[in-house]
Amino acid sequence: MSKQLEAKYHVNDRGMHWLLAAFFVIGDIAGGGLIVLPGALKYTGLLGGIILFFVMMCIASYTATLLGENWVILQKKWPEYRTHCRKPYPEMGYRGLGSVMRKIVSYSVNFTQFSVAVVYLLLSAKIIQDSTLLMTGFYISFCCMIIVVATLLLPVTMLKSPQDFWHVVVAAMFSTGVSCLFIIFGISTDSNVCMNYAEYSPISVGSVVIGMGTFFFSYDGHAAFPTIQHDMKEPHKFGRSVFLAYIIVTLVYMPVSILGYITYGSSIGESIIDSIQTPWMQMAANTLIAVHCILTLVFVLNPLNQEAEEYFSLPHSFGPERVFCRTVMMILVVFVAESVPTFGPLVNLVGGSTITLTAIVFPCLFNVYLKAQEHQAEDRVPTLIKVVSRTPKPKLLLITTIIVFGVVAGTAATYSAIKDLSTTHFAMPCYISPFFGSTEATAVSAIKCCGPSLNISSLGTPKVCFA
Repeated sequence: MSKQLEAKYHVNDRGMHWLLAAFFVIGDIAGGGLIVLPGALKYTGLLGGIILFFVMMCIASYTATLLGENWVILQKKWPEYRTHCRKPYPEMGYRGLGSVMRKIVSYSVNFTQFSVAVVYLLLSAKIIQDSTLLMTGFYISFCCMIIVVATLLLPVTMLKSPQDFWHVVVAAMFSTGVSCLFIIFGISTDSNVCMNYAEYSPISVGSVVIGMGTFFFSYDGHAAFPTIQHDMKEPHKFGRSVFLAYIIVTLVYMPVSILGYITYGSSIGESIIDSIQTPWMQMAANTLIAVHCILTLVFVLNPLNQEAEEYFSLPHSFGPERVFCRTVMMILVVFVAESVPTFGPLVNLVGGSTITLTAIVFPCLFNVYLKAQEHQAEDRVPTLIKVVSRTPKPKLLLITTIIVFGVVAGTAATYSAIKDLSTTHFAMPCYISPFFGSTEATAVSAIKCCGPSLNISSLGTPKVCFA
């Protein structure tokens, strides 16, 4: 790299290449969306789903690029951000709109990361429970499986930053890619029978709104992106990383979702893997996705753990303080998972609420404010009039449109998810259900059959089915 470019942009000689950063982005966002998005097409329909794939790919990659630009501005104008920074996203809010915004961003990022961690823990426990049932015929309580997975995962969460576990995220990315192939093969095997019995639910505005929450969740990762970018050798190339990552993720999402929806119709449950009726294919896909979810859970928890350590002024080095803090964080994640032991509606709730802020609203808002003060000497927050006058009109129109879309769609998705979570998909907390004589359904099979009554099997043996 030339000395002129080094003078213009901050270079971290010990950082990671932009291609490796793209792997981090893929590993962060791809796994959960792969298995829940086919179910979202039940609500959006085929055409609506295809449109949302391209809309979300464009919006998410663009706002992630704006987020990258924001961090480059911070490193250029305030040299203190070139060293280790535990909470880069809130600092963008602080430099763009002041100390109050830093707190708002911090709360939003924390809630997002925490909620995503809960979803991935539930997802991991569900997958491992299904795989165990399929391989051994032995049923393990879902509530117990949550605790087992969290306990096994706790030691890995003690690592400091993405640079310490880059191989973990790369492994998660490749496990998702191979799992995608098994899912496609499994769906194709069932298509000759299940497609003949597939029924498709009527599509309404309300159903599309519910599906959009899942799309928001599946394309999010922005809360963790600044941490990835901060550890890059050339942070100004983060735009390359996210564009490549989102193109690859969409190319993975679309075939699985479209083929799954066409084959199974409205019989798809919370996970597309449950609908695959060839046992060894389902087991292989489940195992690989479980690897992804477990490894990604480590990565998702990292910014949250660092935020907690910053709040309590704990040392950066490994020690008993870090062990205690991160253990408490994992216990809190387990408690919430045991309180809401169903991940489908929770995905829509998280996707429609704070993910809308961290993935759509904040990157756009901070970018125009930081750009407006990029070349001014003082650190004063610019007025709205100055922001409007200093922002190119086409960019201002685009960003305004994205923000309005995000706020309207996110609010509607959040309302629909809360209604869905409290009525249709209400599940009693694990620590309360025993006192009411309620137990988990002890299914004898991990295979979810197709057809309107969930009783059609491509294997010709309806006894393998469970509803």
